Amino acid sequence: VPSTVRRVLTIYSCLHHRHHGNAELIDGKMMPCFEMPRRAEMILERVREVGLGEVRDPDRFGEAPVRRGARTLLDGAPAVFSLCRPPGHHAATAAMGGYCYLNNAAIAAQYLVDSGRARVAILDVDYHHGNGTQEIFYSRGDVLFLSLHADPRVEYPYFLGYADGRGAGAGLGFTHNYPLPHGTTWEAYGPALDDACAKVEAFRPDALVVSLGVDTYEHDPISQFRLRTEDFPKIGARIAAARAPTLFVMEGGYAVEDIGVNAVNVLTGFA
Repeated sequence: VPSTVRRVLTIYSCLHHRHHGNAELIDGKMMPCFEMPRRAEMILERVREVGLGEVRDPDRFGEAPVRRGARTLLDGAPAVFSLCRPPGHHAATAAMGGYCYLNNAAIAAQYLVDSGRARVAILDVDYHHGNGTQEIFYSRGDVLFLSLHADPRVEYPYFLGYADGRGAGAGLGFTHNYPLPHGTTWEAYGPALDDACAKVEAFRPDALVVSLGVDTYEHDPISQFRLRTEDFPKIGARIAAARAPTLFVMEGGYAVEDIGVNAVNVLTGFA
């Protein structure tokens, strides 16, 4: 493993085990939850296996991993991975959904703004649209939000994520959505990611928050995209080209046996 891989710091707390849903309602039947503690365990195992870098607990009792991830970025770390669960990007100012109760990426972005980073970008690469994140920042011009996701005409969350959603008021032009059809492979995903990252670069953010979902994987049980394991390092490499201090926040990904390899592939591609 190249020494450069070691520059990504991982923030992880075992307290996530306290959240473990027993079942969820799918097509009228109670089924085991796709979102489970093992997701984080598999990613942590892979982080250690490849020698990605230091794994650090939040150093104050009760501090969320995402806030400690954000604070470490302020201290000068070039890249931080907040390995948190459950995901957060569907949580809005007054609503939860899609396993999400607290919007980790939005919390981190607001913390960075409050700490003096005047311009923050959020890039969401999860299969599902980050509707909560969009709603939180839709009328603001200090946080740029970009999301690549399945077309909301046929996929959750349905009511947000259309290409004509571009912000409102002071935030007009600071939201960019890239709805993509079922069956999307790297051939279509790559150019959309290039365009989104070019907009990030033009914005010149003081910090970049990445909502890292790997449910774009071809074998994910609740995804209709077709990205392959070898595509995920390309995502990381393209994000790295933006040359911004970057905080990765874990979102979705439910092919549990493959989630560690896919998520860490993004990080090693970045490094």
